[in-house]
Amino acid sequence: MSNRFVFLPALLLTILLSACSTSQTARPVAQVRTGQIEHVKVVTINDTSGIGSIAGGIVGGILAGKHIGNGSGSTISSVFGALLGGFLGNQMEREIAQKTAQELTIRMLDNNERLVVVQDVPQVFMLGQTVDVISNGQTARVQAQELKK
Repeated sequence: MSNRFVFLPALLLTILLSACSTSQTARPVAQVRTGQIEHVKVVTINDTSGIGSIAGGIVGGILAGKHIGNGSGSTISSVFGALLGGFLGNQMEREIAQKTAQELTIRMLDNNERLVVVQDVPQVFMLGQTVDVISNGQTARVQAQELKK
């Protein structure tokens, strides 16, 4: 087996895994405001990066060009293989990255303002529930208030 056939899959695997890595960094200072849940709606979000299309296009182009046709036929098959691989890679990434989330409408208690926050579903919220909205000016998350004893 040639070095190219060993190196390319290793490179693609490294790129894919590095896209999934997370780093532990300190969060910026955030402001906490109190509100009440007015509406809860289950939604679907897509968190795609495009890496599926890129990886699929590379793999499809190489495989099709190597195994189909000679000369200009190989070039044409590489192009079609890259297009098909990119399309299939995009579809696979979409399926993997699709998440169920909740859209929360919250009436703020301090100024009667209404906020809408979309977030993952680790907590179940009920209408009328008092919550904290934690925001740093760019992102926000909602957290149930602790019951006071």
